Amino acid sequence: MKTILTLILISICSFCQFISAQVNQKNRVIILTDIEADPDDTQSMVRLLFYSNVIDIKGLIATTSVWQKTRVVPESIIKVIQAYGKVQPNLNKHEAGFPEAEELLMKVDEVRFRRTSIQIQYANLMNSQKEEVSNVAASTNTPAED
Repeated sequence: MKTILTLILISICSFCQFISAQVNQKNRVIILTDIEADPDDTQSMVRLLFYSNVIDIKGLIATTSVWQKTRVVPESIIKVIQAYGKVQPNLNKHEAGFPEAEELLMKVDEVRFRRTSIQIQYANLMNSQKEEVSNVAASTNTPAED
């Protein structure tokens, strides 16, 4: 009986060591942001960097969007990363694994999306419908009689 308990205890200890020896892999992520379109994008970027020790950031890309059609501002991502670089050593005191600011700066890029022909056709249709509604409204408005 003592031998069986010893074997069970050794098996449990071996299993625990196997579990703890497995490497925790980080989830990979690429961030697309129309930073500067809204203040919340900058705030989200700051929060993302506070979790950068548990995720594997592969790219930080400034993009255009519905609200920011022609302008991209990767400089804003760079400013946030530079601020992060000032606190990164302190973050590593509390929990290891926060990447260096220089490593993150190498992952900043920009992309300008062009509107597709379908989006252009839809925009043209919407504009023509607005014009029709305006024309109908203008033709039904008659001056008030005295």
